[in-house]
Amino acid sequence: MIDVRRKVGAAVAVVSLCAMVGVGGLIGCAPQATPAPSTGGDAPAPAAAESTAEESAGIASGNLDKWAEQFPLQYNSYHQSPVKADGKHHGHYDLKAKLFAPVVRDGSALITTNEDGTTDTNGDGMYKISGFHYDEASHQWVIDEDELGQVKAQTFKMGCYSCKSGTFDQVLEQRGPEIFTQEVDQEFMDSMDGQIWACNICHGDMPGTKPTSTFTYFNTVGRDGLDEFSDNEKACGQCHNSLDYRHAITDDEVFQKFSAYKYGTDVDSLIKAVNEDDITTLDEEIGVKLVCFDHDEVEFAHTSPMAELGVDCVTCHMPQSTEGGTTYTNHHASGSPLENPDSLAKCLECHESQGIKTADEMVKMVRDKQADATATYEAVKAKLDQAYDLLAAKTAAGTPDADLAEVRTKYQTADGYLQHIRGGNNGMGTKVVHNVPQFYDLAAKADVLCDEMIAALS
Repeated sequence: MIDVRRKVGAAVAVVSLCAMVGVGGLIGCAPQATPAPSTGGDAPAPAAAESTAEESAGIASGNLDKWAEQFPLQYNSYHQSPVKADGKHHGHYDLKAKLFAPVVRDGSALITTNEDGTTDTNGDGMYKISGFHYDEASHQWVIDEDELGQVKAQTFKMGCYSCKSGTFDQVLEQRGPEIFTQEVDQEFMDSMDGQIWACNICHGDMPGTKPTSTFTYFNTVGRDGLDEFSDNEKACGQCHNSLDYRHAITDDEVFQKFSAYKYGTDVDSLIKAVNEDDITTLDEEIGVKLVCFDHDEVEFAHTSPMAELGVDCVTCHMPQSTEGGTTYTNHHASGSPLENPDSLAKCLECHESQGIKTADEMVKMVRDKQADATATYEAVKAKLDQAYDLLAAKTAAGTPDADLAEVRTKYQTADGYLQHIRGGNNGMGTKVVHNVPQFYDLAAKADVLCDEMIAALS
């Protein structure tokens, strides 16, 4: 939520930016609840009185204030905002700012504050505002009122919200799959009503239910592989997946024919499926149709040694925590397990057998693996870049497509492998801990493909 703070005498009034600015991309903010003190474990807390019909409807729709009353500890933990070492805020709760005020979303979905105090909102300098900051006390993004004139709306497709809000599915049912590729309009924003990263995306219509995937987009496009995943994996995987089909969904017939997991959930099967469905982007300089694996975490981690032991995303990223004598599931899923003592304690339950005795030793072990993985990734990526330049030169020289077909196939595959193992916004090697054997296996395969391409093109 982005607010405008206006001083009135000695007091500070908080006025919703969404209500003040007539910009389509800025309409609709979820209410900020102030949870009442409670024991608030994972089981529903006893109600002081029967819920009214309005309150029940609020909980069923995922409104945060209603859920917060029943689960204050989970609520308070889930909307925390991690801050990276470079000062960037990121995390699930910040999606409210990044999506319902697109002006603050940069190309990597992170918010960048420049040295001069301005905020570069999309990484290319086109959208900059100043007087914009994250308020740690209220957990809200705020902007000075006198800076409102700088606010501009960026264009988003409605489909962007299909893996970020349960309310999107209600709009999808009303307006049809055509909205995936249509630009956000006022009707859509009014219908969404600020419901981003709400409790119902994992728990469905009622509190206390077992988490699983609820998004129509993921459950439809991923339908042929969902049985491979546990409910916890599906809950996280409905956002953290390889599926890049949204931009191609133009109607229900197209929506129903796509199946990302029809050949399996391993990376080679994913590449085969996107080629068959033509979910690729042509790089004209090299004549290669590139795949797009933005955040394919669930497929990558699913076959890891940890997964074989029953460890999944929730185990490490949402550990059991205790506050005020009450144990609950910590919903600060955006935070790093390396910065959560409860997560590290869970890690040590297994890793102590490897001679790792303390949390500090656990952190060092992970950081060392990430550093080595980063070096490995960068070495292979340098070869892929070399292959790119050679292939671009051959393409520009008019080399017949038939002579370059094999190299182009290898390039697409090697690039897909590196996308699958990269750490993304958190650093190129950070993902290695989710599946160490697969990281190095795919890096080695990509390395061989790069050597073959370079030899063929030199």
